[in-house]
Amino acid sequence: MLHGVSVTIVEAVSVTARLRQGADVREASTPSAIVRQTAIIVAGFFAYLGVRSVANGSEVGAFENARRVLEFEKAFGLDIEQAAQNAALEIPALIGFFDFVYAWTYWPFIIGAFVVTWFWKRELFVIYRNAMVISGTIGLAIFALYPVAPPRFLPGFVDTVDSTSRSNFIAHPAGLINEFAALPSFHVGWVAMASAVVILGVSRTWLRAVLLVPTVLMSISVVVTGNHYLVDIIAGLVLSLFGVVIAVRRELAKGSVELAYTD
Repeated sequence: MLHGVSVTIVEAVSVTARLRQGADVREASTPSAIVRQTAIIVAGFFAYLGVRSVANGSEVGAFENARRVLEFEKAFGLDIEQAAQNAALEIPALIGFFDFVYAWTYWPFIIGAFVVTWFWKRELFVIYRNAMVISGTIGLAIFALYPVAPPRFLPGFVDTVDSTSRSNFIAHPAGLINEFAALPSFHVGWVAMASAVVILGVSRTWLRAVLLVPTVLMSISVVVTGNHYLVDIIAGLVLSLFGVVIAVRRELAKGSVELAYTD
């Protein structure tokens, strides 16, 4: 079983998706089709945000779990968050850059991947959509069962995204944010998912490398802005890429996509 999963992961990160005819993924780009898919995605996002906002769990438990996360990281030498933020705070322009990355690039990148895959390779759109549903559903369960307060709520950390700024409204929209949903980080996970799905459709090595840059930048930004722990990033990446693997396997089983190794 583990071997099968590992093979699929290798395929998912090192192949080009080659198109085949299939009614479910070759839906014409008619206005009605675009409106239908947009409605499904928007409804899904609002459902996700709505459930996420009410699955707050216990505030006391969230801070206790945050302490446990830090203790776990310290035991394995992974507790880099405070040192990383302190280093970034020494350079105002740097922290300003990562504030911008965290607040202003997440939604455009996530939505942009939907638009690109819809008009470019519809099979990848389906994989992306399904992977997000899979990972998001599991993530909601984790948020509800294991709430974790983010570093910015803890002593010694700074919330670098000013609460009075427009960036804070974008990053932490009132009424649609669960303050104790640090684990896993979908800011990192879903950016990585978007990149991974697009990577499936390109063959040039340099372009694949470029597509990894947003994930790296977002990983740094969520730490230095005080929004996530390193463990959150790892969990977000594993969960999101797991969603991609399951979605790819589903399309392979249906025969709506072929995966071919490239040089």
